[in-house]
Amino acid sequence: MRLPIRALALVYRLAGVVIIAIGVIRVLGLGTPDFSPAGLLYYTSVSNLLGLAWTVVATVVTIARIRRSGVRGNASVVPPVGAGVALALLVTALIYLVLVAPGAFTQDSGSEPFTLTDNLVHIIGPALVMGDWLLFARRGSLRWWDPLWWAAIPYAYVAFALLRPLVTDALWPNGSRYPYPFFDPSDKGWGGVALYLLVITIVIEALAYVMVGFDRLAARRRRDGASPGPKG
Repeated sequence: MRLPIRALALVYRLAGVVIIAIGVIRVLGLGTPDFSPAGLLYYTSVSNLLGLAWTVVATVVTIARIRRSGVRGNASVVPPVGAGVALALLVTALIYLVLVAPGAFTQDSGSEPFTLTDNLVHIIGPALVMGDWLLFARRGSLRWWDPLWWAAIPYAYVAFALLRPLVTDALWPNGSRYPYPFFDPSDKGWGGVALYLLVITIVIEALAYVMVGFDRLAARRRRDGASPGPKG
């Protein structure tokens, strides 16, 4: 008997919408005196809003398919786009876990890492979007050049963050001209910023190609498993 994949995907995606939305609400401080529109400018907020929008779209598509042809069947929704959004959120998780959280332990920053809000927007939200792609995306849908345009999502933000000080003197909520310390050239210069970006790019693109390799390998194994064996 075929599993009701679409029903499972719908439950998963509805839960994802709720959890990611809670994370966004908490990180922005919506409905509290701490709310600041400037919080929307951080990559964490941008990537989580992107993940929320994508999960809402996937949920709506899933509902439409269930109404049209039932709960059994393909639950995949434009896998290259879903994978690109998952990678954008993976950037959020990696930067937090590798650069931001360790700094909170080693520096007198006054911030506490791994709070509920931090976990929602930096770990749980990204994991849910990546999990959606792993669980429900149709295998064999990714192309070898997809990671190149996926990188446009975080690099559009990099361009915004580095160019913003040229057009405004407004500071970020952290009191700096840049959203994150590794964007600030006042410490290690522009060479240091470029080195950070180069390392991050290499790591992210490597992970992106791991995703493509996994996708294509899984598709090949599925085809091999479905093909009839040699006749004896």
